[in-house]
Parts: sequence; structure tokens; C-alpha cells
Amino acid sequence: MKKYLIYLFAFSVIISSCKKDEDETSTTTPTSNEFTISANDFANVGDTFYMARDFSNLDTLSVMSTEGIWDFSGLTEDEADTNIYYDPSIFSAYSDFPEANIAFDMTQGIAFAIKTNDMIEVIGFFTSSNGMDIILPLDDHLIMYKFPMKDGANFNDIGSGSTTTTIDYQGIPVTINITISMDISSEIKEKAEMKLDGGSATCLSEYKVLTTHLVADAALLGELLNQTDTIKNYNYYASGKGTTYATVELDSLDNINNIVFLKEL
Repeated sequence: MKKYLIYLFAFSVIISSCKKDEDETSTTTPTSNEFTISANDFANVGDTFYMARDFSNLDTLSVMSTEGIWDFSGLTEDEADTNIYYDPSIFSAYSDFPEANIAFDMTQGIAFAIKTNDMIEVIGFFTSSNGMDIILPLDDHLIMYKFPMKDGANFNDIGSGSTTTTIDYQGIPVTINITISMDISSEIKEKAEMKLDGGSATCLSEYKVLTTHLVADAALLGELLNQTDTIKNYNYYASGKGTTYATVELDSLDNINNIVFLKEL
């Protein structure tokens, strides 16, 4: 059973970004000369982005600009990754999310989402490990991005869902009930120029907090997991890049933990 606990904990971490009329949001129409980020500046099906992660060159960096500049030009690549955006219909779980028009990798699985001119909202997740498949639809979809982004814009949203799966525990099929609830807040903080090694771009910075609460319990075995995780990031968006130009990941004390940035080939 220990491996399932570890797996369920990992699943809680992967949920790390609407249908509802009660969303709190601030999205006034931008003026013609105002710098904005729209849905056209974000990924489409078939796009692949190469990203670098720096764990070590963080001491002198600030999430707030200095004289209108974020100077991240000294970042180096300690780790590399790719962000791939898929046609959701290529996955077997697509039949559970037929309204999805884009899908993408998360740490332990696939997120299914709907992208429109107004937002990108996650509608569910699929993951598989150790012979256990989890298909977790969100009855309340979770907005990850709201457009247009502009200086001072903000939104809050909640998402939730539940599912039931079965595992083989010592030769006995055991039913596991899983529920998830998520709370997200986003605030566009400022506009400035960001310098990366080999390039620069005008960006909007966003402070985003995502809290995930995952509960799993099983017949005969009781509660297996009751986990709450909070992820805090500063994200920097530039026109036409298709993904975040850079992301500053914060630890529980709001110190910079690492920075992920776009490698433009």
C-alpha cells in the first residue's frame, strides 16, 4: 500500500493553473495602446517549447523590476525539459473529455483543457502508474489563464472533482474514492523588460497561487491520503512566445527556489 500512497501524493503535486458565474475577476477592455497578452500569445496543438531550469544563480535576482528591467541574463541551464501541447483525441481518456481541444503534460500525467479567446480552463486529468489508471474529471472547471492579461488584471477561481478507481491490494480488489478541490488566484503585477541570455522581451508579471486539497480513502483500509499543497509562482509573459517567458518558483517562505525560462532556438 505504501507505493499507492506515494503515487497519490505525486498526483496531488501534478495539479500545480469556467463555467461558474460567481468567479471574481477584473477584466476591463484594454485601450488600443495598452500592452496585453491574449490567447493568441499562448500555445496551440502541436507546439513544443524547450525550457531550462536554474537552481543555482538566484541570489541577486528579484521578482520586481529595477528601473523597468528584470535582468535574468545570468541564468544558466542546470536542467532541461520540453513543454508539448497535444491534440487531446490521441489519448485513450479523451472519451471522458470530448469537449477538450488541447492537452499537455504535467509531472505525472495529462491535463485536458479548453482553450478559447477568453480563457484556458482545465476540465480534468488522466494519469497511470503501477497498473492504476486515474481519470479525474473536474465538475467545476479550473481557470488557469484569463484573457486579455493586462497590468492590474486579476481573477480567482475554484475547481473540484471526484472519481473512483480500483487497485489490487494483496490479491484483493480495493475501491479508492478520490476527491480534489483547488483554489487559484492570479494578479498581474507590472510591465517591464526581461533580459535572458541571448534575448529580451517586454513582459507582464503575474503572481499566481494554487492550493490543492486531495483526499483518498478506501473501503476496508480507511483514509489513505489527506494532503494540501500550495504552489506560488511569479510568471512572466511576452507577446508571441506561446508559453511563459520565465517562471520563478517560490518555496514556503517565499524565497526563490528555482527559475524556469524559455530557450529560443
